[in-house]
Amino acid sequence: MFWMPEGNPQPGDLIEIFQPECQHWAIYISNGYVVHLVPQGNCSGSDIPSLLSSGTSGLGSVMHDHAEVKMEPLWKVADNGYQINNKYDAKYKPRHVREIIFKAKAAVGTKMSYNFCEHFVTNLRYGIPFSDQVNPQPGDLIEISRTACQHWAIYAGNGYVVHLVPTGNPSGSDIPSLLSSGISILGSYGTSDLRSVMHDHAEVKMEPLWKVVENRYQINNKYDTKYKPRPVREIVSKAKAAVGTKMPYNVLNNNCEHFVTNLRYGKPVSDQADSKKFSVTTVCAAICTAAFYANPIGTVAVAGSALLLHNFWRRRQHEHE
Repeated sequence: MFWMPEGNPQPGDLIEIFQPECQHWAIYISNGYVVHLVPQGNCSGSDIPSLLSSGTSGLGSVMHDHAEVKMEPLWKVADNGYQINNKYDAKYKPRHVREIIFKAKAAVGTKMSYNFCEHFVTNLRYGIPFSDQVNPQPGDLIEISRTACQHWAIYAGNGYVVHLVPTGNPSGSDIPSLLSSGISILGSYGTSDLRSVMHDHAEVKMEPLWKVVENRYQINNKYDTKYKPRPVREIVSKAKAAVGTKMPYNVLNNNCEHFVTNLRYGKPVSDQADSKKFSVTTVCAAICTAAFYANPIGTVAVAGSALLLHNFWRRRQHEHE
């Protein structure tokens, strides 16, 4: 997913960097540079074959047992996109910016045992090393990485989540079978995601988290700094009561993120529906690029599908402006 940041990062900000298997984290210093913890050396565990290194960088990073603190340009580190995400500010008081920057710069070049990059940057900003990507609590917002857009769910407890699932036929009579046949060329590049954004109906389901997560997920209660969460019991009760409900679906004003934020805060919000963050043109370009590498011969079909998708989205945007 290609994200645009909400604004210009400021010194001391937590930078959430999108990677294939897990989010990477850094601290913004200034002048376009960040400090972050970079896994180094051999993967831990003798049963991890060298085949792993040929896969995604995100998956490889979580299996290293040593790391080094580096200061690098943000553009070099965030090759898949990033966002500013000081999501813990509602729970913990940040250190003074000068102290954060001083400690970050002083740590550059340090080699240490690798735990988790988010632990490193939260320790710099708050003086407490922690990460909420590990153990979700009831009522937490679960951000699930997909190809075309992020999917969202509410953690209900005991390994289950409640989420809004697009169903039925894609809306728009001008979305021919070319789209499904073209997108199928992508295989694991995100077939279900690209179809889902065009549906106009959805159903609330409760399913195991492991079943819903296709690539990776994280706990991301990022709106807690703006809105007060409801009591956990109320969130979970309303989520479970909604299971089985069928409702209209629109990725711009009634998507899966609107659904879960309404449960948690009593207010439906979604910053990925903002046109500044969700670029139809960018998504279509990504489709064509992925298709070329997966099957160059089928790229023409996918390009036609992407054009239809682009036109479809433009009409949807005009309908709701």
